[in-house]
Amino acid sequence: NQNLVLTGSGTSVTVATNSKAASQTWVFENADVIEPGDVLQGANEALACQHAMEILYNNEGSYTTVTKNDNNALSIGKLQWHATRALNLLKDIIALNPSNAKSILGTSLYDEITTSTSWSNRIASDEEAALLKTLLATSESKTVQDQTGANDVSDYISAGVKLGITDVAVLVYYADMRNQGANFANDMAEIAKEK
Repeated sequence: NQNLVLTGSGTSVTVATNSKAASQTWVFENADVIEPGDVLQGANEALACQHAMEILYNNEGSYTTVTKNDNNALSIGKLQWHATRALNLLKDIIALNPSNAKSILGTSLYDEITTSTSWSNRIASDEEAALLKTLLATSESKTVQDQTGANDVSDYISAGVKLGITDVAVLVYYADMRNQGANFANDMAEIAKEK
């Protein structure tokens, strides 16, 4: 079994597991910091979301990141939305300025994005990745990514609370794991509860 260990205080918090030396150090530059043992209440939820977003945005990518083949499907953007989530993000971006999106993507890729319902196994070519990167650099993309990212991280924190996690720093770590996959994050939370 693995055990999550939380150490540090002030602006540096380290979360580690006791197996395979997996660890991560989070450094927060804000005046408000998360301390080990801080319990989620009121304003701490917003603080947990803020810190989780900082960590995820630093770990995952930038607005224009395109990973052509990330476990058999593409991932895009600053949270590396994967597969069909990437497709849905692109649809939201296109909806804000369809004519600009079509001029960037070309008719073929534009039509595929606007009509497809699943990209569970969609891998991008080099040419498509370049086109997607250009679309992801638009102001429309940044608006959609900022809003979607904030909503996703808030959902991750809420999911952790529903599992009974009340330590704010652990919730932030859970949100980071949750972005990698819900099953993985939930499994780690269950293992930690056993300790």
